[in-house]
Amino acid sequence: MSENSFETLPKDHFMRSGLINLQKIYLSKCRLSHIDSRAFRGLSNLVDLDLSYNMLQKVPSGAFPDCKGLMRLVLSGNPIVDIQKNAFGPLQSVTTLELGDCAIEVVEKVSKIPQTVLF
Repeated sequence: MSENSFETLPKDHFMRSGLINLQKIYLSKCRLSHIDSRAFRGLSNLVDLDLSYNMLQKVPSGAFPDCKGLMRLVLSGNPIVDIQKNAFGPLQSVTTLELGDCAIEVVEKVSKIPQTVLF
């Protein structure tokens, strides 16, 4: 779904579409500026999520409670300025986190750091 104009990702977006078995979602260059805290609800099989080159100003931490198996998260190219303390708390399985080409100025002491972080 990359390079489409979404701007916001509403709650239960994938669940309402019957797409709860998705393993990979690519939403690069969609002009996303807001992701509802329940947008990825029910996506327990999700392992790869690309949200690169959008308009996200913070890590959408609240959107991931059901994504227990997420292993790769790409946030590169977003105007993210700071990484808050619990930004990756719900993401227990993330092994790769890509944050290149962001505007990061502050990284608070995070509770969990993925095995591979690419800035």
